[in-house]
Amino acid sequence: FENGDRGKNYPGRKAFVPTGVPFINAGHLLNGPIDWANMNYIPEEHYHRLSNGKVKHGDLLFCLRGSLGKFGVVDTDEVGAIASSLVIVRPSELLLGAYLSAYFESKACADMIEEYAGGAAQPNLSAKSLAAFKIALPSLEDQARVVRSIAETRKSVEILILEYRTKLKDLDDLRQSLLQKAFAGELT
Repeated sequence: FENGDRGKNYPGRKAFVPTGVPFINAGHLLNGPIDWANMNYIPEEHYHRLSNGKVKHGDLLFCLRGSLGKFGVVDTDEVGAIASSLVIVRPSELLLGAYLSAYFESKACADMIEEYAGGAAQPNLSAKSLAAFKIALPSLEDQARVVRSIAETRKSVEILILEYRTKLKDLDDLRQSLLQKAFAGELT
């Protein structure tokens, strides 16, 4: 677990530039992917002054303030840094990143967030609280099996959604056709 740099080197909005090193905040986390297309950037020299919060390929970024539980997976080898509302979760050799992503989307994680969240006006967690979350840790082989099973289920659900959207469109087209015929006096 690694927090973003919160010291004097923390880049405020005035430090943002049109191009440079990605500076990732909670708005960029899409519960899996990261929105690289709408990124904020800081100058490279500012990035080098940061002591914490530098991302690596495979890192999971987790939101600790505001939108608790939003997360993203760093899928690039490019350098980047995180805002203070995020924490980097770098999986160990005992934990698959994809398994941890699945956990972050689970009810078990939502229950842990509810248990540990503090703050009345704006909910928040600490990296220490996140580290205390309970997570089942099966063998790497079993983790991979769980990840595959979730992927297969998601694919099946997406196919069903597409089929039902098609059926709903067909029903709407039929309804429109029947209404048109009814108003034209063509129904008997």
